[in-house]
Amino acid sequence: MHKTECKDFATRFLLSHFHENQKDTFGHNLYND
Repeated sequence: MHKTECKDFATRFLLSHFHENQKDTFGHNLYND
């Protein structure tokens, strides 16, 4: 159970971090052009 929770937390952390990076990249591309 604890292992699954840690994995889920890590997955959500990585996905949110990737999403933030993606959003920043797209934001710069869209708004700076």
